[in-house]
Amino acid sequence: MRFFPGMADILAISEIFEMIVSPVNYNIIPIHSEILFEEQMTAFDITENEVKVIIATNESSITLPDVDNVICFGLCKTCTYNKTSHRQILETVWISKANATQRAGRTGRVWEGNVYRLYPGSAFDTYFAQFEEGEILRSPLDLIILNLRTMVQEESVSTLLMECIEPPEVANIENSFINLHNRKFITEASDDFKITLFGEFVVSLGIPLICATSG
Repeated sequence: MRFFPGMADILAISEIFEMIVSPVNYNIIPIHSEILFEEQMTAFDITENEVKVIIATNESSITLPDVDNVICFGLCKTCTYNKTSHRQILETVWISKANATQRAGRTGRVWEGNVYRLYPGSAFDTYFAQFEEGEILRSPLDLIILNLRTMVQEESVSTLLMECIEPPEVANIENSFINLHNRKFITEASDDFKITLFGEFVVSLGIPLICATSG
């Protein structure tokens, strides 16, 4: 079983396997949300006289009992928050130490297995966080702030956010106030704001804020 960051990587390594000239018969099975469910389910089939190669991403949650070897590149694709653009971007990053342990646990379930980590130990110690960051730290807070204000009229939204288990950065909250005010969702760019009629309309529709534009 091999773990790659995304679909493009899965397709690239699958093509490489197809070009291998070898007496060994490789059965390549990609696991990804863009792959048909029926095709992914072949990973559970019992095979003979061939080597089953499962190529998956970090989002794959299946566990196969007959995995002998796990190859981990230590990477995944995830959405992160860009402070400069106040946007959520998809990028390739190091996985967390918890993710690395989870990946290793995919082998050795019914017999002994091996894990091959294709990254230096110094990278694991220096760049791998203990756990993956929560969603609130990896996205703009615009919609969260609007929803909070619809639920609590008098309380400070900033205070509620800072009381979260993983509180966001103050800069993210302030950027969200500014963005919401500039786009006419709220009356002022501070915690004393009220939601405008346009803001209330957009919230009631339940659509992404990026799709809404005031006239």
